[in-house]
Amino acid sequence: MSKSLRILFSVVFFISLLSACKKDNPCENPVDGTNYTLSDTAQMYLSNYIGANRIVFKTPAGSEVAFDVAIHDTTASYQVGMPCEVDTAKNQTVQGTSQISWASLSNSTAFSEPLFVNLLEWPLLEDRDAQETVAVSLGEYFSNGFDTGDELFYLKINEINPQLNFLDSILLNGKKFYAVYELNGSAGTPKHEVKFTQNQGIIYIKNLQSQVEYIYERKE
Repeated sequence: MSKSLRILFSVVFFISLLSACKKDNPCENPVDGTNYTLSDTAQMYLSNYIGANRIVFKTPAGSEVAFDVAIHDTTASYQVGMPCEVDTAKNQTVQGTSQISWASLSNSTAFSEPLFVNLLEWPLLEDRDAQETVAVSLGEYFSNGFDTGDELFYLKINEINPQLNFLDSILLNGKKFYAVYELNGSAGTPKHEVKFTQNQGIIYIKNLQSQVEYIYERKE
């Protein structure tokens, strides 16, 4: 996901309503848009974290490293500009709500910030349909401190993802994983390398500073 699009999403979800309704110009009156809820398909990407206290990874050297798991679900407000039905040459504010869910994986020894697996739906825009997305980030996705490279992985659900490689299977430290996604480099350079599956979530993390690799072992 481009940084500019992430920033746009952050703005539309957290900006306060500034426009006042004006009876003499219908285009200046905000209208209600879609209230988005995450589909069952989207929520499958967090399924392995539901009910988990910890996710255990193993290094190639054989050391087990546990990450504490926390789950959060919220409904956020958004507003976007769309062509006004009365006068398409003008924009009109469309407002609604959208469900956002995430799981955080924390181990301060391995990573300075928690890893977040985020589920969200980008609202409908004039040039783009609404789009459910799963994104892995270093640190909270919509925080002011979110920086270049902090988005480690993203996948647009039920869409073409040219930024990803899809592997039928992969062997990591003697353990086989199936239906694996990884960034192919076309979306920029993240701070850490991640591989991901729908059923297990993050299965591989490489800390590119320490060069330590973490391979998914189990949930507890």
